[in-house]
Amino acid sequence: MAFRIALSEYAKHQLSQLPPATLDTILDCLNEIQEDPYRDPHLRVVLVLPLQRVFRDAYLCGAWAIAYDILPDQRILVAVISDVFYRPSRP
Repeated sequence: MAFRIALSEYAKHQLSQLPPATLDTILDCLNEIQEDPYRDPHLRVVLVLPLQRVFRDAYLCGAWAIAYDILPDQRILVAVISDVFYRPSRP
């Protein structure tokens, strides 16, 4: 099954504001997600956009998190990329 990444306008804007070193890290993580969007459940965090939305299974990418949805047509829609997230406590 081949997945492909699609970026929301918000995610595109966020990427355009990143320094090159951070952008490289994020692009590496996007490639990992594209290969297997269900990978690494232990690297999931909660990303919160205040007064907007909570993403409970954002993918941890270094000091950043990537929130995305998997669409029925095998697209991975990246909604948000942020360095503000919470690690859920594990029992």
